[in-house]
Amino acid sequence: ESVLIDDGDSGWIEGSDYNPGSGSGGYYGNGGTYNPNLPPFDPDKDFGLVEGQITKPQIRLHTAEQNFFNNDLNEEQRDVMRYNADARTIILDFLGDNATNGVYSDDSIFSAKQMLTLLANDPSQENLDHCQDLAEFLTENGGTIEFDNTLTAQNSISFNNFEDFVDYNSQHLEAGENSTSEISGDQVISSHSFQRMNFPYKVKVNIKSALNPYSLVNVTSELTGITIGRSWTQTDYAPQNIILNQIDVTVLGNLKTYFILEDYGEIYSKPIKFSLNVSKSTGQIGSTAAFYNLD
Repeated sequence: ESVLIDDGDSGWIEGSDYNPGSGSGGYYGNGGTYNPNLPPFDPDKDFGLVEGQITKPQIRLHTAEQNFFNNDLNEEQRDVMRYNADARTIILDFLGDNATNGVYSDDSIFSAKQMLTLLANDPSQENLDHCQDLAEFLTENGGTIEFDNTLTAQNSISFNNFEDFVDYNSQHLEAGENSTSEISGDQVISSHSFQRMNFPYKVKVNIKSALNPYSLVNVTSELTGITIGRSWTQTDYAPQNIILNQIDVTVLGNLKTYFILEDYGEIYSKPIKFSLNVSKSTGQIGSTAAFYNLD
């Protein structure tokens, strides 16, 4: 006869009545393995009596951990969660630190799956330490990580150590040079570049407006300067806060860094939001700002 015992980390130990399993931090040895699922339905326990002796089932909602294990992972990734206690601790702590109201974020799920795939291929202590470093960095700075073994020194940036990677990616794009405008008939294209101090690249935002009456025609953006090991993808734009003679334009996108760190080829993707204030009478850009760690 088998029993399921809550091990305290939202998982369950499967084992016998008298030997429910053993191990440190959730590696249950011969006694059983990690299983985040609820115990199977038991009609003797799962029906509750109500007035008139009518019975009804007790509803069990799957937790974020259960949904992650069952719906997001492949079998190799599940095996890492089942049998590697150190990896499981890193992943569950990372997901929990990036959850909102008990729901794991899409970005943290993506990065967690990448780390589990790395550990499925090579569960070395070096890889465990690297995943721990990445989990802490992503929790602090946001974004996603993706492993890519096709990267080379010719199409990526090389870092000597993880600290250099952190220093490089902890610096943000800020409002840069003065905005410029080009007038063509009743339309104006105004541009502003966001840049980082002492870095040879910029993200240039171009806002096309029609005047008399004012309308926002289009917004594009591009990466300029030395772009090796970097890319920018605009994902959306929208007018916001239309007040009197001004309009705020919000631009969303992802700035990617392609890099090699020791033996790892990786892509760090950082979501960024730019806000640009535009005059409805001239189409010119006024104040600007960049925002990070987006929800």
